[in-house]
Amino acid sequence: MNVNASVNAHANFPAPPPPLSVYDLARLCQEGKVNQAIELMDSGVKADADCFYILFEMCTKREDAKKAMEEGFLYFEEMSKEFGISPTLEHYLGVIDVLGKSAYLNEAVEYIEKLPFEPTVEIWEALRKYAQNHGDIDLEDQAEELIISLDPSKAVANRIPTPLIKLWY
Repeated sequence: MNVNASVNAHANFPAPPPPLSVYDLARLCQEGKVNQAIELMDSGVKADADCFYILFEMCTKREDAKKAMEEGFLYFEEMSKEFGISPTLEHYLGVIDVLGKSAYLNEAVEYIEKLPFEPTVEIWEALRKYAQNHGDIDLEDQAEELIISLDPSKAVANRIPTPLIKLWY
C-alpha cells in the first residue's frame, strides 16, 4: 500500500469538533441565540461544570416559562448522570434562578425544601429577591426571617416590617 495515499486519505477526514467551552455558550447567549446554544449542548458535545452555569442562565431567558423550568431540571439531571459533574451551590442556585425568574415561586420553595443540604443564606437571598420581584410579600418576609436566623448581620435596621406597610395600603 502506498504510504502517501494513506496519509492523503486520513487528511480528508474531518477534524473532530473542539470541546464546547463556556465561552461558546456565553457568546451565543449574549447574542440572543438561546435556541442555538441549547441545540449545541444537546448535540452531544462534552461540557464542563461552567457550561451548566451558562445553561441555567440561558433557560432563564426563555420566553416560555414552563419550558424554561423543564429544561432547567433536565440539564440539572443530565449534569450528574450524563456528564458526571457533581452539583455545587452555584448549580443549585442556577435552578432557583430558573424557577424564580419564571415566577415559579412555589416550585422554588419545594425545590429548596428538598435540597440535599441545609439551605444557605445565598439560597434564601435568591428566593427573597424573586419573591420581591414578583410581589409575593409573604414569601419575601419568610425568606428574610430565614436569612436573619442564619446570619443576624443581614438584618436591616431601617426596614419597615411588612405588616406595617400593609396597614398603609
